[in-house]
Amino acid sequence: MNIYEKLQRARVELQTMNIKKSGKNAFSKYDYYELKDFLPIINELFLKSKLCSIVNFNNEMATLLIVNAEKVDERIIFTSPMKELDLKGSNAIQSLGGVETYQRRYLYMTALEITENDMFDSGKIEPQATQKAEVTSYIGTAEIKQLTDLKLPNEIAHTIVKSFGVASSKEITKELFPKVLAAFKKAGE
Repeated sequence: MNIYEKLQRARVELQTMNIKKSGKNAFSKYDYYELKDFLPIINELFLKSKLCSIVNFNNEMATLLIVNAEKVDERIIFTSPMKELDLKGSNAIQSLGGVETYQRRYLYMTALEITENDMFDSGKIEPQATQKAEVTSYIGTAEIKQLTDLKLPNEIAHTIVKSFGVASSKEITKELFPKVLAAFKKAGE
């Protein structure tokens, strides 16, 4: 069997397994897949199909290489451009870890055709342009400290911030801050 047949077989087997989403977005009230929800199953499917996956990162690109272990010259590569994560209250290595976790998740979701609902089309998240039109001033260090003092895991904090249509805590407006703070507090309960 060639690599494309093996990958397609793994995709079909995975979709019949009814994987549950364990990630919870408390603010926008939706569930999402975390790596732990599907990666152990993918590893078992790949072992059975004699496929090997290798994730690699450099400054520009995240890469998922899938190799046919029976014919190592048969390879499929999935890529995603790297983006920085600027999350207040975390050090550089924690931010890098958050980026790499997100990248791994999305690379595997792409490779195995794992789908989630489109949050923009569902109306659960307003497009960033809509929120930026209302910008008057951004929060300062005192407000950022309030968020970081809640000690949420970086991935959850970043997901909450992104759910408000902003890329980082630096882009939270003073008008938006009470809602973000409430979401952080609720997630920390």
